[in-house]
Amino acid sequence: MLSALAPADERNAISGRIVALAFQGSSVEYEVDVGGGALLRVLARPQADLSRGTPVWIGIDVRRVAIFDRAEGSVAVDSV
Repeated sequence: MLSALAPADERNAISGRIVALAFQGSSVEYEVDVGGGALLRVLARPQADLSRGTPVWIGIDVRRVAIFDRAEGSVAVDSV
């Protein structure tokens, strides 16, 4: 989930700022700067209030997390 509103519970959320976006049919791929030189790509439904420069929150559903090994490109951890 991607939102401009801070969540009530920030434990499973990451704050950031949209630095780029690309329309992908019925979805939008948002590139979010989360600090420390890290960028996350988030595929979400289009939202009129989200544009380049908008501060956002990325909600994390821990039941659907997969961590990939950068060098291998394979799943390193498929549940947390």
